[in-house]
Order: sequence, then structure tokens, then C-alpha cells
Amino acid sequence: MAGAGWTMIYFLLLLICGAGLWILLNCNVPSLSTLVAELPTIVALGVICLHVEFLLLSWRGEVALLSLALLPALLLGLLSWSCLKGEIRREPNVATERPNWQLWSVLVLLLALQVAVLLPMFQLPLFDWEGRMLWALKARFLEESPTLLAEPFRDPYRLHIHPRYPLLLPWLSAAISRAGGGFQELHYLMLLLTFALLTGWHFFVFLVRRMGLLWAFLVSLILMSSSIWLTAVINAQVEIVLTFFALLALTRLLDWFAHGRWQDLVLTVIFLVGGALTKNEGLLLALVFFVVVMLLALLEMRPNSREVWLFPGLFFLLYLPWLLHLADENYLQQLNGAAILHGVARLSQICASYLSRMSDWPLWHLYWIILPATVIWSLLHWRKTATGEKVVALVWVGYFVGVMGVYILSPWQDISLHISASFDRAFLPLLPCGLILVALWIRSVMPMGAGDGLADKITRKVDQ
Repeated sequence: MAGAGWTMIYFLLLLICGAGLWILLNCNVPSLSTLVAELPTIVALGVICLHVEFLLLSWRGEVALLSLALLPALLLGLLSWSCLKGEIRREPNVATERPNWQLWSVLVLLLALQVAVLLPMFQLPLFDWEGRMLWALKARFLEESPTLLAEPFRDPYRLHIHPRYPLLLPWLSAAISRAGGGFQELHYLMLLLTFALLTGWHFFVFLVRRMGLLWAFLVSLILMSSSIWLTAVINAQVEIVLTFFALLALTRLLDWFAHGRWQDLVLTVIFLVGGALTKNEGLLLALVFFVVVMLLALLEMRPNSREVWLFPGLFFLLYLPWLLHLADENYLQQLNGAAILHGVARLSQICASYLSRMSDWPLWHLYWIILPATVIWSLLHWRKTATGEKVVALVWVGYFVGVMGVYILSPWQDISLHISASFDRAFLPLLPCGLILVALWIRSVMPMGAGDGLADKITRKVDQ
């Protein structure tokens, strides 16, 4: 009971952080439908806030679970103060709203199908080498000594494989393990499954808002039943978490371009910080997003283009606690003339390896025909393409080219082996991104089907 009690306290702190920050940003108390729809967002905000707090407190030594209550207490204080000043309003339908059983029944069905397919993962050991060495092992270290000043992260002879790699997932797994009474691989597997379900949850709700219930269900089912997605989840690959944050950031960026609310741009940056604190590829995603925002804000001549400069400043501020821990790391040492020339010389080999992985039918099926074709179609019809489709297409291309740049600078001698070992997981974030573009294209050429009007039950009022 003691372990269960601590676990409940930990998740309560997480939800207080996420919900408190969400309410402060939106200045309203959410209705039941909004709360359920935004649950993935609330969980993500809570995880990121508590992890940044952990990074700051780590400079003092070990971080007790109760120490993490400082930030939730601060947010509750700010929330109470805002309520007393009348700055927090209630959504008009909070008191009279009835649950939309049709919408949420379909969501429950979708998640139940995902769980049913993934149940065998709990009967398998954590056999993925990277998952065991980079994530589970570090989670065990943090469970034993919850601080970044611990010896395994400072002594290269103790942990010689990426000792300074982002630790959001190992820290979260360790925190749950400490609250539950000790580290178990089951905690790590359940954590990955939770992020997979939250990804499908947010993906479905986002599509319902734009294309109706039936199409949203079908496209979400395509994502959650694809071989590449199921393989990543069953293998407990951390790219699931990166995909989750990338999806949240992309959908909020689309909301910002659609409605111009600065809160959506702030949420976009926070989720990109979450991705960067999960894997180094998250830094590439953040760079791609910033370039896309800058480019489209200027080309579309948006009146709120000045808000774009909020992007790098807020990202740097939130990423700084982890950046300080990397003071003696030099990830840019490969960025030199000799390395670039060597990488360019093997560009044909890289492209051949790309095509080999992209044509892997058991994993990617027709995705590497449909998704690039949709992106190219959107770019070729630039003047007729809606802003949202431009955003998704440019993010897709930017990340695709950016990862190729990483392979060009890769120190691996056998670049084909490197691409073969990492390609599928590196490009996993492009799967939901590309499917969103397909969904937006479907929405632009076909009338909405079953489920029209359901968006009113879950969308926030953005015209106030």
C-alpha cells in the first residue's frame, strides 16, 4: 500500500503541473469534454515540467519525490491568485455539458484494440539492445541515486555509452519505480505503452476536429495498426515518446497558424523541449520547426509574426537546465570540413541504403510511396495549398533531409550498417506527420462524413 500511495502522489503532482499550466495558459476552467480531449497534452506538460524541475534540483544532490512538489505548489498558488483576480473563466458549458458518448466510445474502442494487439509485449523480455543499455540501465541508476551528479553519469568508465544522453524517459521510469518500491522492466514497458496510447488518443481527437468521426477513426486505425508502429512499441523503442512530443508540437503549431493564439506557439515550444529532453533528434525537430515557422510567418505575412521570436528564446530557457549538464560534451566535433567531405563522398551509399529501408515492405508497406507523394503534391501546388498542409509538408521534408545530414556526419565506418540499425526508428515521427497531411488532403477534396459537428464538443473557444 505504501508503494501504491507514493505512486498516486507522484501522478497527482504530474497532473497538477499539467492541468495547472494548461489552465493558466488558456485562462479558463475546461469542460469535461475538453479535459478528456486534452489529457495527452496535460500529461505531456506535467512530465516536462517535473523533469525540468528535477534537472534544476539535481545540482543540489539527490532529489526526493516530495521535493518535486515545489513546482505544483507554485502553479497552484498562481492558479488561486488568477482565480481571485477573475482572470480564470469557466467554459460556458461546464455545468450543463453531457458526455458525447458516441465520440468517447469510439476512442475507447480504438485504444482497446491497440492494447489487445500489444498485450504480448508484457510476456517478452526487454530484448532491444538500445532500450536495455541506454534507457532501462539508466533508469535503474536514477532509481538508486536520483541525481545527475551520480557517479554513473560522471565516470566514463562506469557508463561509457552515451553518459550524457537526454534522460527524460529513464528519469520518469525511475520515478515510477521509486514510488512503486523498486525498478522493474514492467514499469518501463507500461510507460512506453502509455505513451503509445496517448499518441493514438491525441491523433484521433485532432483528426475528429478536422474531418469527422468516421474518417478520424479510419486514419487513426491505419496509424495504430501499421507494422512500423507496432514494431516500435513491442520493442519498447524510446522513439515512441519522441513521436508523441513531435505530434503534440505539430498539432499545436497548426492551431497557431489557424487561429493566431500565442498560447499555441508556447505549447509548441514546450513540447519540442520535451522531444529534445527525450532524444538528441528532438533538437533537429526543434530546428526544423523553427525554420518552418520563420519561413511561413514571413511568406504568409501573418500579423502575429513577431511572436515567432518567442520560439528560440523560450526553447533556450527551458532547455538550459539540461544544456548546463552538457558543458563538457562536444556533440559538434564532427561538424568540420574533413567529416563533411567524407560524408558527401559516400552520399550515393547513403541514398542506396535509404531506398533499401524505404522499400522494406513488411515494415513500411506503401507508406513510403503515399506519404512522399502527398508531400510533393502539396509543395508543387504551393499557391493552392492551405497553410496547414504547407506546415506539415515542410516539417516532413525538413526532418527527412536533416536526418540525412546526420548520416552524412556519422562517424560510423560502415554507414549502411548504421542506417540499417537506426533508419526505422529515426523516421518514426514522420509516420503520424505524414498521415496528418494525408488526412488534411482528404478533408480538402471530400465532404466530411459521419460525425460532423462533433468538433464542437471538444474544441476550445478560440474566438474570445
